[in-house]
Amino acid sequence: DDGPWLLLIELLRLTGRAREHEEACLAYSLTYEVSPPSAPLVPARRADATPPPGHLLLPVDIRSPVEDLLELLHSASREAPAIVLDGRRLQRIEFGAAASMLAGILRVANGKPVEWRDTPFLVSTLLQLVGGADTLRITHRQP
Repeated sequence: DDGPWLLLIELLRLTGRAREHEEACLAYSLTYEVSPPSAPLVPARRADATPPPGHLLLPVDIRSPVEDLLELLHSASREAPAIVLDGRRLQRIEFGAAASMLAGILRVANGKPVEWRDTPFLVSTLLQLVGGADTLRITHRQP
């Protein structure tokens, strides 16, 4: 029964304990081998009107299929020397979408350096678990 896990996760979310919430979500995901419950909303920061080439502001939630997001990334990074994925709004990646997202990003990058910035701890842990630890530079979001 996952009721106690979900209760703990919701209590941590409601009390604003971001680090503990992410850790509980990670433990829940690993225990039940499912995507974690939705994360708390993070106040949005002002985004620049025109991001530099290769810079993509990621959505709040990434779910399968990821082809539309990868096409957007491909369009944004054609002429850029590197790819920067801005995770300031990102809260979660569906477990099933993580591997296809990583494979697609590496395909779009075609040898260019890829950096995930301001990534939630839970998301970066998932990306590392599905094989991105050796290929991506990931910067965690500060709770």
